[in-house]
Amino acid sequence: MNEIDTIDEAVRVLGGDTKVARWLETTQNNVANMKARGYVSRSYLLHFYMTLQDRGYTPRPGVFGLETFGRLIMPREKVRRRTKANHS
Repeated sequence: MNEIDTIDEAVRVLGGDTKVARWLETTQNNVANMKARGYVSRSYLLHFYMTLQDRGYTPRPGVFGLETFGRLIMPREKVRRRTKANHS
């Protein structure tokens, strides 16, 4: 998979500011503000993450203003293991 390191890269591979703004049902100004801050707003994190993954890209945590994904996005295997452990 291709790694995405910046919000600028993410927006570019998703079609640019205008297309991303339409996709997120927001304004181009909001997309420009995310790019100026250097990361995707938390309210759009899952949309960006899943869409980039579906298109064959691996977004790095910095795209979302994070150092690591940690418990924010957890593999299903760990969720199942924790769920079973909590019910034992």
